[in-house]
Amino acid sequence: AANPMLNQLLAALRAVEDESAVSCKKIDDFIKMLTERKKSSEISSDEVYELLADARRIQAVLGCQ
Repeated sequence: AANPMLNQLLAALRAVEDESAVSCKKIDDFIKMLTERKKSSEISSDEVYELLADARRIQAVLGCQ
């Protein structure tokens, strides 16, 4: 379950130096995937909300719209 989400974060990290718009898109993708996982039992609700908060903080630092 974590690999696709981890791949989005790794892609966002790689893109930071090249193009922040790509990083913002990858963080958006991560948030969407995480939100979909909220309904499953693979990740606890507390973990989901913590990861969502972290992702939104990263978006703020990157200046994502």
